[in-house]
Amino acid sequence: MYALLCRISARVGSVVCTNCVAGTYSTAGSGVCRICAAGSYSAPGSGSCTLCAAGTYASKAGSGTCTKCPAGSMCPAPGTSTPTPCPRGQFSMTGQKSCTSCPANTYAANTGTANACSPCSSGKTTSGKVGVTSITACVGRVAGRRMLLF
Repeated sequence: MYALLCRISARVGSVVCTNCVAGTYSTAGSGVCRICAAGSYSAPGSGSCTLCAAGTYASKAGSGTCTKCPAGSMCPAPGTSTPTPCPRGQFSMTGQKSCTSCPANTYAANTGTANACSPCSSGKTTSGKVGVTSITACVGRVAGRRMLLF
């Protein structure tokens, strides 16, 4: 449903109507365009605001669109206004609702790791552990055992 903002013009008996701009809305008969809250958006002429979908966010009130969550962050719920950095031992790519644990033989020492975790140096392994937060967890192979890569 489209909402119009209507005002009586200076000319007697004439009414001028215009659409509310993107990022605002007007309910029927209110005659006022209201600003959408952070975490939501609206198209021009909207009668309500829509929450940003999980994986996206709107940091400012009055947004006309939502933005994909940046790599290294998560936007877990509808209506996110501020992306949350991935914790240590996890990473994310652009537009993700959640972060992913670093796979075996990799680590993420800092929060906000984007796209991939750092690999252990050659000949080192995390002994099958995932979500590793420090390079010190990358250890040499035990003699007589083969390292399995997944």
